[in-house]
Amino acid sequence: MVHTLKITALERKLIKEALQNGYYEWPRTYSLQNIADEYGLSKPTVLFHIRNAEKKIIESILD
Repeated sequence: MVHTLKITALERKLIKEALQNGYYEWPRTYSLQNIADEYGLSKPTVLFHIRNAEKKIIESILD
């Protein structure tokens, strides 16, 4: 079955930034605040978009 991720351009940009800069490392070397500052967004907005992207990716894997 072929899955098409319906990730928005902003979700893709933010999750890529998070991945490339250490947000998913343990311990984290990059925070939501770093991403928010980089893109001029609030921390809750960044978290909202990253979680939406993660949800879509996980759903596509488990479908």
